[in-house]
Amino acid sequence: MPLDLRELVKPQQTAIVAFECQVGIIGPDGPFPALVEAVRAERMIERLAALMEAARTVGAQVVHATANTRPNG
Repeated sequence: MPLDLRELVKPQQTAIVAFECQVGIIGPDGPFPALVEAVRAERMIERLAALMEAARTVGAQVVHATANTRPNG
């Protein structure tokens, strides 16, 4: 029996969290060439943008988190 996600996911109780999806990580000069290539090959940026737009449209939260190095490392 197929799983109907509409029964499990309510937009008002759902969040999409994107972590480290920034130019410095997955952009053309990112530090991990294999990751950069996989992101490009799978069109991840376009797909993630569409997912976030759809989530916002139905009222789900969208969060973009980035990592920073603390002064004490």
